[in-house]
Amino acid sequence: MLIAILSLTYMMIIILIHAIWISSIIKHDGKCHYHDCSRCPYDGLCPMQEDRENEKRARRTKHEDHQTERM
Repeated sequence: MLIAILSLTYMMIIILIHAIWISSIIKHDGKCHYHDCSRCPYDGLCPMQEDRENEKRARRTKHEDHQTERM
């Protein structure tokens, strides 16, 4: 009887873990939510890192264009 109860408990835990896993996969939006890219598992291949670099470049060129207009 004890083995049956332990087996049932184990099966319920496994089902719960799988339900949580499937739910997290469904809710995942495909975007990285790390604000610090040092923990990023992609290590430089992340699209968010590329977007941030492009934004920095755009700001720099906009700032440089603004500086040349003053002269």
